[in-house]
Amino acid sequence: MNNSIIDCQQLSKSFNEKIVINNVNFALNEGEILCIVGPSGCGKTTLLRCIAGLEPVTSGKIFIEDHEMNHLSAQARPVVMMFQQPLLFPHLSVLDNTSYGLKMQKMTKSLRIEKAMAMLKSMEIEDLANVFPHEISGGQQQRVALARALMVQPKLLLLDEPFSSLDPELRSSLRGWVKKKLKEWNTTAIFVTHDKEEAMVLADSIAVMKEGSILQMGTPDELYENPTSLYVANYISEGFSLDETFIPLSKIKVYKNEHGTKDHSDRYFTAKILAIFFKGGQRFIQIELLEICTEITIACHLDVSKNDTVCIGVSIDDMLSFTKGD
Repeated sequence: MNNSIIDCQQLSKSFNEKIVINNVNFALNEGEILCIVGPSGCGKTTLLRCIAGLEPVTSGKIFIEDHEMNHLSAQARPVVMMFQQPLLFPHLSVLDNTSYGLKMQKMTKSLRIEKAMAMLKSMEIEDLANVFPHEISGGQQQRVALARALMVQPKLLLLDEPFSSLDPELRSSLRGWVKKKLKEWNTTAIFVTHDKEEAMVLADSIAVMKEGSILQMGTPDELYENPTSLYVANYISEGFSLDETFIPLSKIKVYKNEHGTKDHSDRYFTAKILAIFFKGGQRFIQIELLEICTEITIACHLDVSKNDTVCIGVSIDDMLSFTKGD
């Protein structure tokens, strides 16, 4: 027995002898939010579908609250999965969409209306109760889909890129709102996303997948500051690669000339300023490292202008080295 809501042990999945998920292991406690990131085709969505019971695993076991799920159908698992599109019933009102799961549980109409209205109120969309999906915005539709998912109080909520179809501003505001609600309700959730920033904002822990395997799993800070492979460093952290070495942006110093760089740094690079801009009250410069033809963006308060040449330096102790192929 353990305190995990979900415990995946040595999960593998193959399609026509092609391995899509390869020996995946992880566990989550109640209320934790995990974000799974990685390129298209790395197995993220297939992993969610296996947990939900929409795909059988080839080997390994899935436990939810210490109960093995492998033999249970999707309908019998205490799991709800949300997809990229809200998939609301177009002929049902927002209220009826929200209460649909309770109807399937044979709850009385008056009680399910009461519970659904309370949920809509908590999400600040109770005024939409009697309208239909085509009459509301994409962000409002996602809120309704989340309300419908949470009405049945699943032990585990799975979300497959639920904000991918939204514009950037709405996406940013909605994901913060969703995290707040999941934390309020102490809901355990697994998000799949391509968006590193989204994962850093939402997650208690992040799992980086590549070719069906989890390369590293940890808190956003752990993966950002201490990646265990060059792949994870390039995917999660910010910096640039040099051979089998990764240089984090946080360790880079910018100098106006080579003299200061040579006095304080073990390695230095000449860079040309391509652009200067402000974001979040900070001044940034976009530069090209001329020797290695790499562009990076870094905070900089030096009195410099576009097309100026600067030097950047870094200590060898701050450079992350990895075994070839990591």
